[in-house]
This record gives sequence, structure tokens and C-alpha cells, in this order.
Amino acid sequence: SGIIIIGNSEGIIVSCSSDIQLQTIIVNDMSGKSASYKVSGQYAEIKLPVAKGIYTVNVIGDTATKTGKVILK
Repeated sequence: SGIIIIGNSEGIIVSCSSDIQLQTIIVNDMSGKSASYKVSGQYAEIKLPVAKGIYTVNVIGDTATKTGKVILK
């Protein structure tokens, strides 16, 4: 889909191809807590306050969407 989701030690990095503009990133942890971030452009880095754990990441762009799972250690 042209969207890449990567977990690092501090949070989540999302990048996309030049034909997609990021709009919203929704991060859900395994306990059901959800956080929504408004973003723009082709790159976003989100630092999470509690970085350890498994997260589901929903990325919404203007022409594409992607859902992924990241494990932060």
C-alpha cells in the first residue's frame, strides 16, 4: 500500500510513498487504550510514553490506509 510502519525503542515511525499524504495515526495497546495523532506529510514519528509492549497501529492517508502490529521492547 506504500505505507511502512516501524517500531523502535521509543515509539513508532510511519513513512509512505510520495503519492500518499498521512492524515491520522491511531495507536492501540493490548489493554484497549487508544490514542489518535493528527499528522501530515509522508513521515511521522510518534514517541510513546510507555514504549514496551505490543501495539496495533492504524494509519490513515488521503489515498491509502494500513493496519500493522509492532512490538516495542
